[in-house]
Amino acid sequence: MKLLITGATGFIGGAVARLAVKQGHQVTALCRTRPESGGEGITWGTMDELMEVLTMEQTGKIAR
Repeated sequence: MKLLITGATGFIGGAVARLAVKQGHQVTALCRTRPESGGEGITWGTMDELMEVLTMEQTGKIAR
């Protein structure tokens, strides 16, 4: 299953993200800033990156 987890740099969100990866899920974590280390198996994305993708999608610069 594909999961988007917010708060994965925190105590609870990090535990949820690690458990989901361990159980074989594809995890994308949304955070304010990328962590410098950790989170093996987790794809990290920032709010700024998400907003950029959404803007590109709305203006037709990327296809769905």
